[in-house]
Amino acid sequence: MMLALFLVACGGPADVTVIHDVQVIHVGAEPPDVEPGQATTLTATIADPLGGGVEVLAWACTDLGAGCIEDTGQAAVDRVSLRIPVDEQVSFDLVAPASVTDPDATDTGGMPVDAFVGAWVFACRPGICPQFDLLRSDPAPGSGDDEALRDFLADPTAALVDLPVDGVSLARRRVRVRAPGEAPNGNPALALADGDPLSLSVGGETPLEVELTDETPEALQLDGATTIGGLAPARTDGSSPRFTWFAGDTPGTGRIYIVARDGLGGSAVLRADVEVTP
Repeated sequence: MMLALFLVACGGPADVTVIHDVQVIHVGAEPPDVEPGQATTLTATIADPLGGGVEVLAWACTDLGAGCIEDTGQAAVDRVSLRIPVDEQVSFDLVAPASVTDPDATDTGGMPVDAFVGAWVFACRPGICPQFDLLRSDPAPGSGDDEALRDFLADPTAALVDLPVDGVSLARRRVRVRAPGEAPNGNPALALADGDPLSLSVGGETPLEVELTDETPEALQLDGATTIGGLAPARTDGSSPRFTWFAGDTPGTGRIYIVARDGLGGSAVLRADVEVTP
């Protein structure tokens, strides 16, 4: 694996690390797990490399096999919030229900199911996703538009086939619900060893060393992306927290994003301002 990563870095940036349009980079939770009835704050980071603006829909949806348990028959517009990112981010609270079991959920054959509470984040460039206009029309409960919006909230993935590939991004976040009295998890922290902002000339490249703070930093998974140039490798782990940033051929400014995940629900995102000079 180390040889494969070395070859990718020597050959240039990984295509998957290049952000071309609106993209939900990360949906973090603080705290990363909760007890029943406890709230967590979700913060979504959304890249907008073209600067055309972004609208965001965010809503709770804990699907145990029979749709969102949060859908208790109220008007669909009361279950979703429309946000405009500030400095690429939107935040909203998510509350774990007192019980996350559902007797009508899909039968699991008696096997235990990890308890969780879930949410969706749907980001679009203004004017290309009709779901935003549907929400703004404030459809009456029980109307056809209300049912259409409720169907979208239950399964937003089904709507993607009718939307443009560019300018649309959808992300799902699950937050583990731990047993009362169980020790909570924490989020990792990360920073660039040399700080930021970073600046390179066209065609240049530079190593990026990531400093990690976590109980088991070597177990973290790191994913990198950027709005200008490219990175290699696309993914590494806490035992080798290093990337290479390739400036590319076009001058300008942008951001590098590195997301760390511990596999237990804890995560964090690093955002570094970068510049490519002629």
